[in-house]
Amino acid sequence: MLASSKNPSSLTEPVILTATVNGGVDGRTVKFVEGTTTLLSTTLSGGKATFTSSTLSAASHIIKASYYDAAGTAVISEASLSQVVSNLSIALVSSKNPQLPNTSVTFTATVAGTGGFIPSGTVTFKKNGAVIGNAVTLSNGKASILASFPLGSYSITAVYNVTGLTSATLTQSIVSKLPKVAEIVEMGTPVAVEPLIKAYPNPFTERLNIEFSSATDTQALLEIFSITGAKLETLFKGPVVGGVVYFAEYVPRLVSSQMVFYHLTMNGKTQVGKVIFNERK
Repeated sequence: MLASSKNPSSLTEPVILTATVNGGVDGRTVKFVEGTTTLLSTTLSGGKATFTSSTLSAASHIIKASYYDAAGTAVISEASLSQVVSNLSIALVSSKNPQLPNTSVTFTATVAGTGGFIPSGTVTFKKNGAVIGNAVTLSNGKASILASFPLGSYSITAVYNVTGLTSATLTQSIVSKLPKVAEIVEMGTPVAVEPLIKAYPNPFTERLNIEFSSATDTQALLEIFSITGAKLETLFKGPVVGGVVYFAEYVPRLVSSQMVFYHLTMNGKTQVGKVIFNERK
């Protein structure tokens, strides 16, 4: 019999495969093999032999354990299993960005894996490299923490403690006054109360901040276009979680003042907003 300590497992997570040989003789050879590659040659002890690895690639691995005779040349018995190793990703979002000083904001980390893997374990949130509160246990691949900060700008990250996987840095802005929401113009089928989108400041010079959310889980596409209809940049493309506010940032490469448009497509509907870029004098 061959058993895994965790299957599926995540990339870089240690996995222990245990071969049990009923009636086996201690000291005889046991080999763990994948295809034509011998992963480990060891000996039976207490009727068991183990293979530990944290370097299996993200894939499905057919691993076989073979128990040999006294001469170590003939296979007496063998067993195999499919060890699925998932490639993980971690995403971090803020419930409100920017936010007012000393006002609560929720940071949510989503750890996702391939091959049907549902991550477990804990996530640690950090502000400018310093830990925020205690590690948070994942529930259905998500972990959230509530925090509040003084006036300023903070670099927020989330670390999946099982593997050390770290999210991209989220810049949380704490401002004395929330900016004015940009004018929104709708295209196509009218959108009722969602999806929600805010763009600020308007006009802008150095960068444009965009917040958006959906009431339900869906796919989102956020793009920036010039007044001539030329696409300037794709700011976001991928899945979004319902009820979570996402934050994107556009840094213009324009050389003169002009109007630009953002297009947000979710749930088969597109919203278009116009903002003014003012060249810095």
